[in-house]
Amino acid sequence: LNGIANTELGIKGRLKDDMSPILEDLYSLGSFQLKQGEFKEAPMFTALADRTKLSALRNFNFEDVQGKFEIEDGYLIVAPIDLEYQGVKLTLSGRQSLAGNLDYKVSIDAPSGSVGEQAFQALANLSGGAIQTSDRVVVNLLVGGTSKAPLISGAGGGTGDAVKDQALELAEDKLK
Repeated sequence: LNGIANTELGIKGRLKDDMSPILEDLYSLGSFQLKQGEFKEAPMFTALADRTKLSALRNFNFEDVQGKFEIEDGYLIVAPIDLEYQGVKLTLSGRQSLAGNLDYKVSIDAPSGSVGEQAFQALANLSGGAIQTSDRVVVNLLVGGTSKAPLISGAGGGTGDAVKDQALELAEDKLK
């Protein structure tokens, strides 16, 4: 993450004999404001770009982002944050261990032309009927793994499930 940030936080915890913090005992509550910045080749955003084929996520720029966080029991917990770049809206929430293990939910709302127009067509061909599309596609994902090697998986919901349900309805209608 590169950018300009302001933060307000309170922090408490115990120190080891060498004066370094005991991470599992650290507690903090705070807020931040990122005036401008970018996630340039950040592993999590690169993994999201690879999984969704949305190139805008690879070098994601943003302005005026505000959020709240808490550090408790060795985890950085992030309240939902909304980001937007090149028409792609992204909401991120979850937690990350101070050791780097990820547990985030990501919702991506993007123009349908930039994500899987071919997938809509393939479903329409398979179902033998037209599947209505909207101008936006919502994809819900889970991010696990580590900060250096994120793992992306589907979380269900979003446009994908709506399209799947619509395809099943069309197939059931044809079988009647």
